[in-house]
Order: sequence, then structure tokens, then C-alpha cells
Amino acid sequence: MPLSKRKPKDDEQSVASDSKQPIKNVPALMGEGEKFFRDQLYDKAIQCYTEALELSEGNINALVERSACYLKIGKNDLALTDAEESLKENKEFTKGLYQKAEALYAMGEFELALVFYHRGKKLRGDVREFQLGINKAQEAIDNCVGDPTTVKLEIKGDLSYFDRPDEVRFY
Repeated sequence: MPLSKRKPKDDEQSVASDSKQPIKNVPALMGEGEKFFRDQLYDKAIQCYTEALELSEGNINALVERSACYLKIGKNDLALTDAEESLKENKEFTKGLYQKAEALYAMGEFELALVFYHRGKKLRGDVREFQLGINKAQEAIDNCVGDPTTVKLEIKGDLSYFDRPDEVRFY
């Protein structure tokens, strides 16, 4: 049957229709969101991924992509929420694990981030980003705490402050 005589399906919209509304489907919205992300238009990308989630509730790829956008604009708590939501059905979804680790790292939760980088590496050892994440989280921990091989605690100075009764201490 020629294309001009074919009847459109119920879920299709004709580009040439009088409605002038853009075609709204999940793959198109995801593609548009990716383009906005590459162009560093994160708010527009978030809008695309949110619309995709309205059409396909619980779409794990849209959740992960929106989480990455939230990280780029500094909304780490929303990034973590989306990453955790992407892991609800499948705890071994590696893109979700990576995004959760990235969100935790951005929030300064280096130890937890390290746990999720390791989980991802255990599942997908071939994904280089997990090893890079492990390295940066471990380095952040070492920078905060200090390298255990070089940190030496010494007792020196006046420590009598710790021997005073509680009611005398000044905080």
C-alpha cells in the first residue's frame, strides 16, 4: 500500500497534520535530552527527560540521564533520588549504580560512593569509569583522613582539658 494511502496508527501523529504539535514519544524526547545535555543546556534536558518519564513512568534510562543533568547543575540530592529510583527494580543496573556513586561522591559521601563504584566494578569490570571512580573516591578519602602509612598520632601539649569535670568545660 502506498504511504499516502496508509492509515496512521492510533499512537502516531502526522508531521504534516494541522495541529502543529511536535511528535512526543519517549525515544524522541530522550534524543532531544541527549542533545541538550551535550550542548550543556541542562535545564532543557531535564525537561525532556521529565516529559519522557511522564510518558513512560519508571524509565530507568530517563532517570539516569536526568540524574546526570541534576549533578551538572549542583542538585545532588535530586540526582541521588533519581539514581536510587533507577535501581528499585534491578539492584544490578550498572548505569544506575554508577550514577548513584557519582551523586554520593558529589555530596561528599566518599566512603559510600566507593562502595557503589566497587559494586559496579564487580558486575562490569570492563567499564573503565568504575575503576576511575574507585581511584578518585579513595584519593578523596585519603585527602580527608590522611594516608594511614604516613599519619602518626603523637601525645604532646597540654591535655589537662580532658581531665576536667563536665560542668567546668567551656565549649
